[in-house]
Amino acid sequence: MSKFNPNIIPPNYHTLGAACLVFAVWLVGFIAIPAMGISWDENVQRQLGLLNYDYINGINQDLLQFKDRVYGVAIELPLIYLEKWFHLEDTRSIFLFRHYFTYSLFCLAAFTFFLLAKTATQHKSSAWFALALFLCCPRIFGHAFFNSKDIPFLCFQIFSLYALYKALFLEKIDIKWILIYAFLIGILINIRILGVATFAVGIAAMIIQIYLKKDWNKYFIIPVSIGISGIVLYLTWPYLWADPVNRFLESYEIMSQFPWDGTTRFLGEDLQAGKELSTYIFEWLRISIPIVSLGIIILSTIALPFLLRKHNNSTLFALFMLALSWGIIAVVIYKNSVIYDDWRHLYFIWPALIWPAILAWDQVYIVGSKLQKNIYKYVILINTVYTIISLAILHPYYYVYFNEFVSKKENNAIKQFEGDYWGLSYLEGIKYILATDPSDEIKIMTFTQEREPSFLMLSEEEKKRAINKHDINEAHYILTVFRFHSLERNFTPEFDQLYYEIHRNGGPILRVWRKR
Repeated sequence: MSKFNPNIIPPNYHTLGAACLVFAVWLVGFIAIPAMGISWDENVQRQLGLLNYDYINGINQDLLQFKDRVYGVAIELPLIYLEKWFHLEDTRSIFLFRHYFTYSLFCLAAFTFFLLAKTATQHKSSAWFALALFLCCPRIFGHAFFNSKDIPFLCFQIFSLYALYKALFLEKIDIKWILIYAFLIGILINIRILGVATFAVGIAAMIIQIYLKKDWNKYFIIPVSIGISGIVLYLTWPYLWADPVNRFLESYEIMSQFPWDGTTRFLGEDLQAGKELSTYIFEWLRISIPIVSLGIIILSTIALPFLLRKHNNSTLFALFMLALSWGIIAVVIYKNSVIYDDWRHLYFIWPALIWPAILAWDQVYIVGSKLQKNIYKYVILINTVYTIISLAILHPYYYVYFNEFVSKKENNAIKQFEGDYWGLSYLEGIKYILATDPSDEIKIMTFTQEREPSFLMLSEEEKKRAINKHDINEAHYILTVFRFHSLERNFTPEFDQLYYEIHRNGGPILRVWRKR
């Protein structure tokens, strides 16, 4: 029997197969989404979109006094318009729609990353490897269901990278793709101000490629792309309209040193956000990326000088990606930026972080021995299967994943690190109370979310029974995800009945206490 050779498959069939795989992942996500709650940032993000909508339509000027006015709204504002277009009125429908949108955007980005790898590598299987490695990061995959900040930023990073490769790293500089890239960069910076890093490296890539290709008459693309990105940024960010330069500088200053003064549990201690930054970042990378993926990334990055021994477009693009991974980490540490809640603020470097591994796979399948190919292939297959099993065990709380560096012994993970810090599991706790307590009116307090969103995901009938209380003295039940307090903390002597628990990673990620 002849052996399977991916090179004999026509390129279009590879693309179609990847599209089918991503579509299957998309379908699985659509089934999982209704079981998930809502993070404590989501309602604030929607309020930001609503305030910008009111500002644009002359309803009020409340945006100018809003504490989060410096956030761009390239995602939030279109979501408000779509919400109104589809006449979504009850909060559960609104936030389910937002979750479906964010997850769909992530799946589109995953497919785009496949296309990028397919275009930028030589062996056809390399794009499949890129797609598998990209998707096999449970924390990022879990955030794709609800995180309307960091996931769209990751997605537009991928869209921008693909456009930049098509524009600069093929045989000729393509003006059409330069324009697309400039548009996408405007959106990227709007979503998070750190997008200026991709913008800066992209401009450097333009200068270098024009020089190397001796295409001197293309230097005009640099001011044109800067202008288009600036115009897109301005048009999609209403807060800039009155005073674009000063308000952009204000946003950059605030967001580069974000004023969040909370604490995060790290190695068993409540660490002030932004403290011990290099240790915090590298430890979270170490414990939250599947071990096989982590090992491949480290070994491939070390081997980059060997992988890049040929000086061609692939080499230049790899150096560009290197600047967008380890270069950005270095800048973040140097500027002492405020990073908290694992490494979610840096999820956007994931494509660049795994790029050396993709190059390594490509080289192995071009010049490697049969043994090397088989080892690489089966290691990745085992990694993919094991990650899928891990996701199934964590369902639907994929984002609380830890690798084997964190012991699964009883309560270890929750004592050492943050678990469900955004409180999506509160919804399951509330629904359990509603299913087991027949009272017509049940007063419930969620410890960290206070007035925030768990109750927004209830049906209208459920909202009539579940009363959101902010005062512990009035509540019948209190729910906690152990944010800002230890596992052992007791709230008041009256809450001494452990009513319900959700367990993951060998310990609870949520507890429900009932007042006696």
